[in-house]
Amino acid sequence: MLMNIDQQKDDLENVKNSKCGEIVAAPLLEHHPSDLLRMLILTSAISMLVIITLSTFGFYRIFSGFVIESAEEDSVDLCEVMIDEYRPFFFRIVAASDTYVERSDNAFRKIDQGLRRFLKPYQIVKIKVYNSKRKVVYSTDHKIIGDVDSDNTRLGNALTGKIDSRLEIKEKMRDLAEEEIINLDVVETYVPIKDQAGKIEGCFEVYQKVDKYRDQVWKGVFYAMGILFVVVLGVFSCAYILIKKVTDRLSLFHDYLGKIAVTDDLTGISNRGYLFKTGSEQFHRVQRNRRKKQPNAHLGCLMIDIDLFKSINDTKGHLVGDQIIRRVAERIQTGLRDYDLLARYGGEEFVALLPDTDFDTSRLVAERVWNCIREEAFDVDGESIMVTVSIGLSTFDDNDDDLNDILKRSDEALYKAKHGGRDKVEWI
Repeated sequence: MLMNIDQQKDDLENVKNSKCGEIVAAPLLEHHPSDLLRMLILTSAISMLVIITLSTFGFYRIFSGFVIESAEEDSVDLCEVMIDEYRPFFFRIVAASDTYVERSDNAFRKIDQGLRRFLKPYQIVKIKVYNSKRKVVYSTDHKIIGDVDSDNTRLGNALTGKIDSRLEIKEKMRDLAEEEIINLDVVETYVPIKDQAGKIEGCFEVYQKVDKYRDQVWKGVFYAMGILFVVVLGVFSCAYILIKKVTDRLSLFHDYLGKIAVTDDLTGISNRGYLFKTGSEQFHRVQRNRRKKQPNAHLGCLMIDIDLFKSINDTKGHLVGDQIIRRVAERIQTGLRDYDLLARYGGEEFVALLPDTDFDTSRLVAERVWNCIREEAFDVDGESIMVTVSIGLSTFDDNDDDLNDILKRSDEALYKAKHGGRDKVEWI
């Protein structure tokens, strides 16, 4: 912030020292501090959207992870119980070269029915049993018994001794009662089958239904996001309040800088820089309108100089001279129209630009200004001082290239008035 203020001070000095009078303080003054507040609101809104979106995904993953972890523990415990209850059966089928169905149909049906009754209370919708060669040697889905799953990476991990669980969404699936279920969440868990020596003989694949947790997961995500939203909103609201206080103060300072960047310190009217900036805009506007042959494509220019001002400074002092300059500026302003531009050109010299004003009207305005100054003495510190001015008048010409051409002719007309006896209006 301090660097910005220093930069603005440097820019203002450049305005005062600029030879051509063009405003060079623009870089910082172009952007109002209120823009910072709008950017903060926009950035905050986008940040909140990103935070909420990413957090929703993150919380869902976390809560889903809890479900998967719980289902995995249940599946491991269940597999250990199944092995304890049906150890002879499982170790025979994983060790056999063919499936158990081909060896003994009656035994298979008896054990299959027992397993279904055993698994039903545990929300298990299907299990598979693989041997070490990746062959399905038993499943509650009889149609896949005998299939070989050679490309299953997760199965490969389980056959090396790792437990692997994942939450999956199945569009449709048959349960242990051979009834079709649509759109269900299941946790698929691969559990190695180890003998008493710890050697891996095969693998279980257990499908545990976890639909009942779906609403709980989203409910947890909803509550977590609600709390997070309130916290984030509170943080950004506090930041907004603090930054608004800062931007309000910066706005006042910015407006002040903007004013002094275009205002003459002594008189309070426009300065030379603002004259050239606005005057150039007016010149090019008239130039464009002339090409389009539009009416009122005119621009008048008055260059006004206080007569014998040096003698006022020498006899009355510079403080009185400054007061005279201020009072003259005020009177000139009363002689101009609301849309005319008056600027201090330098020292005791002023320039008035008269938009959309032809020569005849410009001359009337010049004479009115001339009369405003000379018709009444100035009262300065109780002393009455008569002041007159010389005025040079020029108007836009089709041969003019820029504002300097008009100013040059006004200056020549002023020179003519000065050398013609002062206290008059002349034109070229």
